[in-house]
Amino acid sequence: MKPLFILEYSPGAVKLTDEQARALFTAAELEAGKQEGRTVCHGPWRLVSSYTALCTSNTFNCDVYPVEHGPLHVYGKRTLSRPRESGYQLEGTVSVGGRKLRGFTSDQLFELPCGKLISAATIYACGAAEPQHAASGRVQ
Repeated sequence: MKPLFILEYSPGAVKLTDEQARALFTAAELEAGKQEGRTVCHGPWRLVSSYTALCTSNTFNCDVYPVEHGPLHVYGKRTLSRPRESGYQLEGTVSVGGRKLRGFTSDQLFELPCGKLISAATIYACGAAEPQHAASGRVQ
């Protein structure tokens, strides 16, 4: 599956157009300045059974210093299956383009054209974006 958007990576906030912001966030989320993930729990110990959030991926070129980042691929809302707690994050699998990939929870800061920042909960899909520089075979 092709990503909804391919955005230029920025070490701070990733810039969005108004059209992209309306496609990714609801009006309430834009007003609040944040988009939270949705956690589904079960049982008396409230074990996490799934987590839904915005899915992203990107590529890295680790052959140079500082590390070069490729464009940010945004896939829309996805669900992290079989989540396991790993310190402060969840790890599991996420489906992108019909492939089950390793994923983990994270967050991303987006900037609207007016300068307002939106903090979005994300699921980072490992290996979903095409390798930018596969000569070394070290794509992470």
